Amino acid sequence: MSRFQMSLAIGILLALTLIGYGVSIVIGDGLPLQAQRVQKEDLTLNVSPPPCVTYDDVQLYGKIVQLRLPVVASFWTVADTGSMRPALGDRAFIVTVPPAFCPAIPGRIIVFKALGGDYYIMHRVFQVGNDSPDGADPAGWYARTKGDNPAVAWVVDPFLVRADQIQGVVVWGSK
Repeated sequence: MSRFQMSLAIGILLALTLIGYGVSIVIGDGLPLQAQRVQKEDLTLNVSPPPCVTYDDVQLYGKIVQLRLPVVASFWTVADTGSMRPALGDRAFIVTVPPAFCPAIPGRIIVFKALGGDYYIMHRVFQVGNDSPDGADPAGWYARTKGDNPAVAWVVDPFLVRADQIQGVVVWGSK
């Protein structure tokens, strides 16, 4: 794997299937965000606007953050690349939901599988389009993405992200 690929990669912390009950995240005791007690200001909710999850969907219980989501959710950790600072720090963890629940539109952060690679990338969508001949075929849908870090924000990912590559849309992340 090249250095470029490594700098864009994110690793899976844990993928859970939770239907209708929500997800609980324990913060502390070895997880990336070391906190004795979680406060609302510790949360980076809806790092992908417009909101798919609101603060009404969040309950805090000491070191436990509970998100009430009506869909399958996945947990991920962010690799130490710095590409998404300041929205998400290195080794932060995030929660994603399927694009059917929270569409991948400009401004939202997505996690997608790199074509031809065995790694995932998490970047923000800045443009969507359709390159099919009639502009309406779902197979022609694509997103253009890039990281948030102001030091490299001008660097646009050199590929189009297709719908079948998207693993999830970020709805929550630790700082």
